[in-house]
Amino acid sequence: MAAAELGVRITSVVRRTDKSLLVTEWLDGDRLDDDRYPQRALDVGDLSAVLRAVAALNRWHPPAGVFGTTLDYPARFRRYHELAPSSVRDLRLPLIEDAWQLARERLHHAARSA
Repeated sequence: MAAAELGVRITSVVRRTDKSLLVTEWLDGDRLDDDRYPQRALDVGDLSAVLRAVAALNRWHPPAGVFGTTLDYPARFRRYHELAPSSVRDLRLPLIEDAWQLARERLHHAARSA
């Protein structure tokens, strides 16, 4: 991310070790809360600052070739779809097919009995 301007100030990595220790620089400013999720209602100024930061990050695109493809999402979705139903329609379709099969069998049985 250091290769391209993000549009918002983020911390820089000061040091990293092989033992999973990550040291970052301190950024001045007000924290929304000491907890991960704010425990108080945010005022308009806080919300505006958060929304501006999120919008700036959303507009950012990395330079071409900086990051490789981590996940092939289309292939992953296809694989998950093949493994299990992913929507209500997928769940209903086999039930409808089973109902039609049962109706055909009953009609065939009724026709033979008559």
